[in-house]
Amino acid sequence: MCNSVHRRTRHERTAGNPCGCKGRSDGPRAHPGQHLLQSVSLAVFWAALSVRALGGTAISIDDVGPTGLEKASFVVPNGLDVHIEAVGAGTKSGDYLFAYAWIIDAKSRELVWSMEEEGTEPVRGSKWLRRYEDDLSLQRGAYELHFYSGPLSFFSGNSSSDDLGDLLKGSGDWLGNNKDSWVGDSRLRGLSKKYHVLVTSDGELKEGDGLPRPPAAVSILHPGNDAYEQSGFSLSQEMELDVYALGEYSEASEVFVDWGWIMDARTRRRVWEMDHDNTDDAGGADKNRRFHDRITLPKGDYIAYYVSDDSHTYDDWNAAPPYDPEAWGLQISPANPGDKGKITPYKDTRSDHPLLKLTGIGDHELRSAAFELSRPAPLRLYAIGEYDRYGERMADYGWVVHLSDNRKVWTMSGDNTSPAGGAAKNRQFDGVVDFDAGDYVVYYTSDGSHSYGGGWNASPPHDQKAYGISVYPGTPDFDPSIFREVDQESIHPPGVLVSITSVGNDKQVEKHFTLGSPTRVRVHAEGEGTRGGMVDYGWIEDRTTGDVVWEMTYRKTSHAGGAEKNRLVDQVILLDKGEYVVHYETDDSHGFGDWNADPPDDPMAWGITVTKADKDSN
Repeated sequence: MCNSVHRRTRHERTAGNPCGCKGRSDGPRAHPGQHLLQSVSLAVFWAALSVRALGGTAISIDDVGPTGLEKASFVVPNGLDVHIEAVGAGTKSGDYLFAYAWIIDAKSRELVWSMEEEGTEPVRGSKWLRRYEDDLSLQRGAYELHFYSGPLSFFSGNSSSDDLGDLLKGSGDWLGNNKDSWVGDSRLRGLSKKYHVLVTSDGELKEGDGLPRPPAAVSILHPGNDAYEQSGFSLSQEMELDVYALGEYSEASEVFVDWGWIMDARTRRRVWEMDHDNTDDAGGADKNRRFHDRITLPKGDYIAYYVSDDSHTYDDWNAAPPYDPEAWGLQISPANPGDKGKITPYKDTRSDHPLLKLTGIGDHELRSAAFELSRPAPLRLYAIGEYDRYGERMADYGWVVHLSDNRKVWTMSGDNTSPAGGAAKNRQFDGVVDFDAGDYVVYYTSDGSHSYGGGWNASPPHDQKAYGISVYPGTPDFDPSIFREVDQESIHPPGVLVSITSVGNDKQVEKHFTLGSPTRVRVHAEGEGTRGGMVDYGWIEDRTTGDVVWEMTYRKTSHAGGAEKNRLVDQVILLDKGEYVVHYETDDSHGFGDWNADPPDDPMAWGITVTKADKDSN
């Protein structure tokens, strides 16, 4: 029966006998000219009656308008055969319809019948009107009849070059001098007066919702453009859930732009997410995708999210809608109706007040903030940035440094981030990281474009105001007294003898230190250089003799990230008792805060730092 029909992409469809429809060769067919007269007469007749049942024998949709989506619900008390007649519109070649009708089962939400292009024939006198007529067997149940009328456009993803050529013809066609040769606004208005779909039967058809859709336990329905919505829920036990989600997939960027996911509220780990592999074609435009399956989640607290870009949402379609447009969004329900009382609302209070935040980042910014953690604890890091796909590196990103050893304990990367909505280069990290007790500095840096403060050069991420990095409690029972934001200048990391960092162009900086006995020291330096030599670099002199005891040379360095000329050295050396001078010098370009190429991964470390080495350091 038709209830089991699965939607195929337009490229996969082949002519045949879909949905149990009887073959059109069962009886003689009227001449196309007769069809046109019949269609016009029916359209005028039904237009006065709008969308309703007639005497329990017919359901119709007409007077749709040049662009729009209409629905009529009806019930079949007993299995019966119906006759379907429809007039829509399509391309000259007949391989793509931009005005058409379909029926879905109101219970299963599956496609029952669709006005497929291969089942239509042209209406005489029009390049665009297409006529469908056939019979269909329906089981007892509730159904929804839909009719969509839209423009032939590039957004459809299905129109041919010849058809689009007609779209680009001159003003004469725009004014309608050539009959139906250009489907512009004026042409669509004329065509749409002839659109209709009529379902008739000798049996009984009842208008109305015979199967009202029960509300989902978690529902994010009909999100608008640029939406960022969430709904928390708690499970009192392990539970199997029905998840029904519809969204938009961008083939060009190979990412979803309207989609949903579920996150574990405690770990911030995504436990389910729409992706291309676990979704199927949702009907209409090829970019419409659907997840309709069951998942099992353990007892716990969860947050469901749904985000959308700036176009193609419920009641604002820029291409053909999915077959079940009312379900656009995300719905979650217990698979077992008896478990209804075991799923309850959850409020994510940990996200209300960040412990520390560096947000609203603009172009060419480098921000930092320090905090002290009095005992080990998990912290939630929430960061949004920009990924450079060509350079295969983050362009706007954050990181955290443990000051005791100048060690990065976390950094934002392409591998540990997920799409943040909008342009594919928008990435986000939302996770819990374990921290030892100690002093830390949180950094965030951005390049010269695509930022909250400087303006977006592509679609922005959904949570625009959070662009940057924020720190939140990592557990519900987090003790806020163990976390304290502090003045970065007041922190003196143990073991640091000299620190000359964040050095700009045309600088010559020197600092002194003294050793009371022979000591192993760690030298960490970043600078600019090539095989021909270093131009931003550091060295150490014996203050008494003036001898250079250590110098940053190209052969000692490795790549520091970003441009190849960014160089890094991290070396442990032994120094005798005495007084020493640390120097750092830069040329007139490519220094901290004024890069002429991609900056290093840790731009704050541009310079030289000398610390007492651990006993085990090599």
